[in-house]
Amino acid sequence: MNAENQICIQNKFPKELLLSDESKNRQRQIKMLGQNDVLCVSASADSSETVSVFENKDALEGCSRLAKTGKTEVLIDYVSFDNCICSD
Repeated sequence: MNAENQICIQNKFPKELLLSDESKNRQRQIKMLGQNDVLCVSASADSSETVSVFENKDALEGCSRLAKTGKTEVLIDYVSFDNCICSD
């Protein structure tokens, strides 16, 4: 689903959410994604980067986790206070 040098997150939750990918080289993608949509950012090989999920652009609370380059984090459940369940 994603290239070798990318961090990706896919929204499998049945609601549109604001997802963010940020790599250590300061590349960042932020986008509202519907169910099954994917967001990717270029990253260094063999590194861990941050993916985050928020209910919308005005939300103060959300959740974040480290993701490995070359894998897609799949968001399968979202609760608005730092409790997301992902699989890869």
